[in-house]
Amino acid sequence: MKALQHEWFSTMYGVIYFAGSVWLTLGTTYVITMILDRQKVLTDVLHEHQYYFLGSLMFAFTVFYAYVHFSQYFIIWNANMPEETFFYLLREKGTWFW
Repeated sequence: MKALQHEWFSTMYGVIYFAGSVWLTLGTTYVITMILDRQKVLTDVLHEHQYYFLGSLMFAFTVFYAYVHFSQYFIIWNANMPEETFFYLLREKGTWFW
């Protein structure tokens, strides 16, 4: 996976990619589980509390994803590295910020 701006690099990119991949996998698992449950394929092995566990894992990785992104932003802001700072400077202007 590559960034759109090839000048930008990140030390946290691997962790961000991992967190996003787990987040996507959990969401896909949740949707597939719901579809199979509605088709009565998983009625013998699936219980209601397993949806709660999948939702809890999704929430945990959402918080972890936000934490990693904030850590990336804080490292760049604290070090004030010119080769990394422009990535966030572009996104803090105009409608990107909201």
